[in-house]
Amino acid sequence: MLSCRAGIAPPDWLTDPEQNFPGRRRGGSTHFSDHGSREPLSVSGVYQCRPTRNRPGVTVAEVGGRAVAPNLTPGIVLNGLDQLWVADITYLHLAEEFGYLAVILDAFSRKVVGWALDTHLRAELAIVALMMAITARQPKRGTLIHHSDRGVQYACNEYAEILAVHDIQPSMSRIGNPYDNAKAEAFMKTLKQEEINASSYRNLSQARSAIGAFIETVYNRQRLHSALAYRSPDEYEATLGRFPGGLTSPPEVSIAENCY
Repeated sequence: MLSCRAGIAPPDWLTDPEQNFPGRRRGGSTHFSDHGSREPLSVSGVYQCRPTRNRPGVTVAEVGGRAVAPNLTPGIVLNGLDQLWVADITYLHLAEEFGYLAVILDAFSRKVVGWALDTHLRAELAIVALMMAITARQPKRGTLIHHSDRGVQYACNEYAEILAVHDIQPSMSRIGNPYDNAKAEAFMKTLKQEEINASSYRNLSQARSAIGAFIETVYNRQRLHSALAYRSPDEYEATLGRFPGGLTSPPEVSIAENCY
């Protein structure tokens, strides 16, 4: 099957459902390294259309003349929370359709600060995750960079306007270089290995419940990171004296622009 949308087709390294992933590893005293395989899991550039195995495109590279932000992350040194957020979108299999997951992580603590799961790739998906992050974190104006790939969901006017209203500076990866967004890619790999590939979701509601529980209960609260001195993201942030609580649902988002 030829899967191509606006000049995009997933590359060969996109998630292989036949790969023999290890089982779930949750909680307890098990330590996990952040330095495993760096296999990217989502599309971040323009690729030649090629035969694929029923895998959907995820983000769609710049189209329609929308502006693309420069990459502001090379050489950046973080010394606190809410200085750099990283965003990404991936897909998962439901019983009869695909689901699409948008996430935002704080690059300093590795904590998921916003997420959204739905069956479409409209800008609304990424905006719901962004609004959850803004509502939960209330970042200080003018101090935060938001980094993503060049997906149209991130480049469209409504997303850019929300960033501008909150004085958040956009940054985007170079074409065809998913390693520019390595922290977000690493989370997607963890999520696939430890939750998605070990599960079978009947519908969107079940997937939201299971993935939400994994993000909030397992990943943010229990999963240990070598880069955080073998603390979980929540535990690490607690040592900094901020955000001891969990995520809260964002307000409903009304999107006028149907950009894909």
